[in-house]
Amino acid sequence: MPLAPKIIWTRKVPNGTITKLQLQSEKDYVMPVYLCLPNGKGPFPVWICVQGHGTGMHASISVKWQDEKSFKYDGGDRDFALQCLEKGYAALCIEQRAFGEKSTLSNHHPNCSQQGLHALMFGETLVGNRVFDIDRGIDFIYSRADLRKDKIGVVGNSGGGTASLYSGAILKRLTHVMPSSCFSTFRNSILAIPHCLCNYWPGMLKWGEMGDLAGLCAPKYLVIVNGVKDNIFPIEHAKAEFERTRKIYQAAGVPDRCRMVIGGEGHRFYKKDAWPVMDQFFIGITLKNNK
Repeated sequence: MPLAPKIIWTRKVPNGTITKLQLQSEKDYVMPVYLCLPNGKGPFPVWICVQGHGTGMHASISVKWQDEKSFKYDGGDRDFALQCLEKGYAALCIEQRAFGEKSTLSNHHPNCSQQGLHALMFGETLVGNRVFDIDRGIDFIYSRADLRKDKIGVVGNSGGGTASLYSGAILKRLTHVMPSSCFSTFRNSILAIPHCLCNYWPGMLKWGEMGDLAGLCAPKYLVIVNGVKDNIFPIEHAKAEFERTRKIYQAAGVPDRCRMVIGGEGHRFYKKDAWPVMDQFFIGITLKNNK
């Protein structure tokens, strides 16, 4: 289906330009995005940015959702797009289903339970729908001459990290994956601690644990980001589970393409810890088989 991009507004920012668009993700679903282009001449490497359980994608560019102009920093290093622009990377910020503008609640708060249950009635899952939208975002990237097709990353925190991890496991055109505040074990996190409905995938444990899911990202470059004090993704189980992922990467013949970064606080992103590790993978490195 044609994406039929529709420009809503364009705005200059200190390190580039931000354009808000609507994309036709599927027949009955329109997806809001921000396309953030750095100063300079492309084509630019690009990161797909997905937020977690907050009030929407506006956090990636640090503005209030009410007007998308007034400055508002949500904290926790979640201003992914601004971080990308500062580095000279482009960013495509996607409004995830049930979040922000795609919530049915007037305060922009997530309504995952309602939309997740509706997805189940159609034999789908909410996280699966979100991965589909990320794939459509990649279609959009492929349609533009100013964006590189050989360097497409996905970064997200919490619910955005979960969508990033599943996307990395499934979507072949991604080359770099940086999920944050979403990794431990299913048994000791998702099953042991109350989580949003969007974290659950019917039958997942018949296939494997979270480390197996992360291992499916190979041969993509993978940086998993955790907080040592994250009380819903226990760090000790996360460390042990990463060893499972590391062994899968080793068996795939790319042992140097996965890393774990541990920040000193809780449930958040850690830009000063994570980006230096990912930049080693991202700058000057191209995957041979990325289509």
